[in-house]
Amino acid sequence: MKRSFFLVLFGILLLCDGIHMVFSPLVIRSSWTDWAQGILLIIISGFGLYQGASNLWSAFKGDPIKDELLKKIYRKASSLAFHISVWCWIGLMIANRRLSKPPAEIMETGILIMIGVYIISIVVIRIRGLRDE
Repeated sequence: MKRSFFLVLFGILLLCDGIHMVFSPLVIRSSWTDWAQGILLIIISGFGLYQGASNLWSAFKGDPIKDELLKKIYRKASSLAFHISVWCWIGLMIANRRLSKPPAEIMETGILIMIGVYIISIVVIRIRGLRDE
């Protein structure tokens, strides 16, 4: 229950940071990576808020927070996200050669893309199902 509360709190803080990055007047003078990072932060924080709220609701009802099906979904999603993230990193390295951004900015964008791909793979696998049962 404590983890779920901190997940909701952390999600709210990330949401505020993402909204600030997207709607701040300083972002207009910044690069496209600031916009992409802000949008990815909003998506990640929305998913964190959803997960935290669903965990709190499950704990409130007395259900287990994580069961075997959810563990299988997370395992399959992490495997799929790893393979897609490798190609995203290759794309970022190619883009870095052409755009000459600072390495820290490319690393931040890459990590946020990895988290975004993981979230998308969880959503797709939950909709599509495991298909191995």
